[in-house]
Parts: sequence; C-alpha cells; structure tokens
Amino acid sequence: MCALVDKQYTVLQVDIVEDVEIVAFDVIFSGCHKYRFVLCYRKPEYCVAACLYTTDLLKCLTKLCSVKHTVLTAGDFNLPQVDWDSMNTDGLHDDSHRLFVAFVRKSGFVQFVSEPTRNNSILDILLANDPQVIAVCSSW
Repeated sequence: MCALVDKQYTVLQVDIVEDVEIVAFDVIFSGCHKYRFVLCYRKPEYCVAACLYTTDLLKCLTKLCSVKHTVLTAGDFNLPQVDWDSMNTDGLHDDSHRLFVAFVRKSGFVQFVSEPTRNNSILDILLANDPQVIAVCSSW
C-alpha cells in the first residue's frame, strides 16, 4: 500500500503494531489543521481466519481513530453484503460484515461511496468521522 502526499504538507507517519494491512499518517494543512488518513485492505475471504483478521483490523482502526482530529479511512474492505445506505448487513455468511458495520456505527463514521466499485457491490469505501469534510465522492 502506498500514499502520495504533496511535499508542501507536513506528514507524520503513525506506527502500526498489529499485523494488518494498514498505512496511517497525519497530514497538517495550513500549519494547524490536522487530519488522520488510514488506508486499509481486507482480503475477500469469509472464513474463521478472515473473521479473526477483521477483529484485529478493527482493534487497530479503533486505536487509530481515537484522536480528536478528523479521521478519513479508505480502502478495499471486500464486504459485499453491507448495505451502506441503511448501514446494515444481512450478516448471514460471516461475522466480518456485522463486526465492521458495528465499528462504523460506534465510531460515528459516514460512508461516502455510493456507486458500486466492483460488479454490483461497494467494496472500496471512504469513511470520515466528520460529514462535512468530503464535498463530492465520485469515480473518475
């Protein structure tokens, strides 16, 4: 995973101790506005091991999101059974979907991607804990 940030901004890497696919960093804009960016990947697996990985991923995300400034989380979470409009999942085929939806709700995130990113599913998402931070989210 990689993130490119213009050198005009101050970037502070955030260390990750868990064994999950996450890159996190803080960007300081205009000398005083700090935003945390968290980029994630979750394999498209739905077995017991995948649920354990999701649990570890959510523990890490919970720590990373426990800051006072705005947090933006983006990535391919591979959760096709989540209905992002209603913030629900049927959760019938594994716990990863249910756990992730519970995390999003508890953390106060808003999900901005509204169009399918693969076939008819929204797998790639953009979350923010401030609904005002994203004006437009569209594919290009």
